[in-house]
Amino acid sequence: MKTFLSWLIANIEVFTTVVLVVVFEVYVFTAGTAVVSADDRWMLAVGGAMGIVAAKTIVGGVPTKNTVGDIVNLCVIVVVYILTWVITSDDGEYHAFYAPSVSVLCVSLVVAAVVAIFTFRNFDEVVSRRMLYANSNASLFGIATMYTFNRFVATFGSASTFGLVLALMLVALK
Repeated sequence: MKTFLSWLIANIEVFTTVVLVVVFEVYVFTAGTAVVSADDRWMLAVGGAMGIVAAKTIVGGVPTKNTVGDIVNLCVIVVVYILTWVITSDDGEYHAFYAPSVSVLCVSLVVAAVVAIFTFRNFDEVVSRRMLYANSNASLFGIATMYTFNRFVATFGSASTFGLVLALMLVALK
């Protein structure tokens, strides 16, 4: 189970994107004709999937290999939340999106913190034995810390985008 969770953490961006696209496609093709007309169903299915992938990539989902890229991704996520709250706080039409976005933020932070703790505690499960023997404990600690921060940001971005897009689907496609 620990190996599966390590694999899932390493591939969290892809996993959340695939699940979100599947949920969206199931909704589009099972919704009644009052919600989505039969003529627009295929256009919405293709355009929605492309929009989900683009949103997941833009909102902190750009894979990075360095700490500067992770900091930029984290800043992008924070800016998205701030813009979401600024836009939804005054507008009566989208005010229903304000509370779900706060809930998504809280859940995303908790999930990202749990993933970061699991990643740091099980770092030896992720790396190869060759890396463990070739590096000192001090350099392994630095590598583990940077990887943990990377997985925190990736999980926070993926969970945030997953929740925000899902909330937007629920609010907009009622």
